[in-house]
Amino acid sequence: MAKGQSRKAAGSSAKVRDVLSRAAAAERVGDGDAALSALLQGVLDKPDAPELYPPLSRLLADMRFEEASPAVARAVVHALHASWIDPQPLTPAAISLLLATHDVLSADAPAIGAAMARDLLLLALLERTMLPSPKLEAMLIAARRQLLQLAAEGFAPEAEAVRFAQAMAVQAQLNGWMWAEADSETQALEILAPRLPELPFGYVHIVYALYRPLADVSGLADIEVKGPWRDAARLLIQEPGEERRLAAKLERVGGTVATEGASAAVKAQYEAHPYPRWSMAIRRKPLPIREIAAGLFPHTDLPDWPARRLDVLIAGCGTGKHAADVSTRFQGARIQAVDLSRTSLGYAARMLKNRPGMTFAEADIMQLGDWEQRFDHIESVGVLHHLADPLAGWRILTGLLKPGGSMRVGFYSKRGRSRIEAARAALRDAGFHGQSDADLRAARAFAMAEPDGSDARKAADELDFYAASGARDFLFHAEEHELSPAELADMTDVLGLRVLGLELTHSDAASLYRQRFPDDPAMADLRRWDAIEADHPDIFRHMCQFWCASSGV
Repeated sequence: MAKGQSRKAAGSSAKVRDVLSRAAAAERVGDGDAALSALLQGVLDKPDAPELYPPLSRLLADMRFEEASPAVARAVVHALHASWIDPQPLTPAAISLLLATHDVLSADAPAIGAAMARDLLLLALLERTMLPSPKLEAMLIAARRQLLQLAAEGFAPEAEAVRFAQAMAVQAQLNGWMWAEADSETQALEILAPRLPELPFGYVHIVYALYRPLADVSGLADIEVKGPWRDAARLLIQEPGEERRLAAKLERVGGTVATEGASAAVKAQYEAHPYPRWSMAIRRKPLPIREIAAGLFPHTDLPDWPARRLDVLIAGCGTGKHAADVSTRFQGARIQAVDLSRTSLGYAARMLKNRPGMTFAEADIMQLGDWEQRFDHIESVGVLHHLADPLAGWRILTGLLKPGGSMRVGFYSKRGRSRIEAARAALRDAGFHGQSDADLRAARAFAMAEPDGSDARKAADELDFYAASGARDFLFHAEEHELSPAELADMTDVLGLRVLGLELTHSDAASLYRQRFPDDPAMADLRRWDAIEADHPDIFRHMCQFWCASSGV
């Protein structure tokens, strides 16, 4: 039997290698359709083959569908549930396929019918991703309103309706209950909330959870649920309760967080809206940091990192997604993750409670100057620009590096964020400030109702727009600085750091640099990148990310 199993596994591996070979060959000659076809069939034949999903995700990321394809839909459902890739980049393609399947591409916002409500692709999207589609959001808002009305009328749902409502509840948690609601819905919820502790846990509770956190309802924290509603109760009540218990037990490192000023304001924001909410940690084989860095920066003199254990600090870990990514990226990583927000840390601690070598603690970067811990590598991406003094915070982190250590940082770009600043200004002018959930919901509804091309409507082009924490983060942040690559170069000079290289996300970035500066294969000069960004403002649209190390290394 063992031999037979071995032959079977070998045969499966051979089939997977053949699929990958055919897909790669098709891509080399520019036949993306043939490459996609090979990978889709491979996933349908071998859904447990992790090697198939990264190239499939890459091909699907820029595709949009205008016709239904059941085979593609089945493969995309597998991909959305796969633990070897981030499902979010698949979402635009998946939504286009869903809308094409149900023939609503040109409709204004039809109601979701029974066939769509039980569509496995829609259910997977609801449970695994943010949904960056105003059209689909409008349809789901209408469906939610109908579910609330039926619940108020004592409707006894069928199994398919329950499945859809539970998937909608998962989505509500992921997006932070950010969909617009009518006054009549708000009033119905106010009437319903006091009754919930008196009712046997069931469909009415699920429907309430489409609008508000069920875990915040007094009298439900210790409820015991058995039978078909057990999983829903675990997700909606028990897991949030566990996050609060874990958060309360975490230690604090460094000095206490200030009770006023930028740190206090940022802490308050993330206590109210932990960022980002996520559903799954990606599985992948970690590699030595030197191997990763050499692949990213082949023309750079790299630091001498330790060969085995790597002590890593994640400064500003939020809800732990960054920590999860790092733990599966670097081999032998022992990770200390810190953040201002205990609510965010509780989410992180629950999501990663079984991850070895992972420690969480509350900390304010500005209070870590006297901390005695030292690290081989520090990551602080999307964090330092939210300090009152980014350079001062960066200096403190630099002081936490071991000799020969490295750092990966990411900052918002002034030029790259110009459309976001235009959207912010339009929303401020319209009277929105994003300081409450009601104001956030109203601001989002206003932006989506504006004409295409208007400044406010540009906000809906960003993925973060589709969740409460994201919308608050990029439209109404308590403290934010945007910097040019040239300013970042000045800061690295002041700190005595040398740039090892940039992690580029724009598809044309490397070729633009090589064309303009063919004498610099390392592409690590931030001032030269500033010159390129001046001509191509979108090159760091979301963030300028780079690795650096002590200039003496």
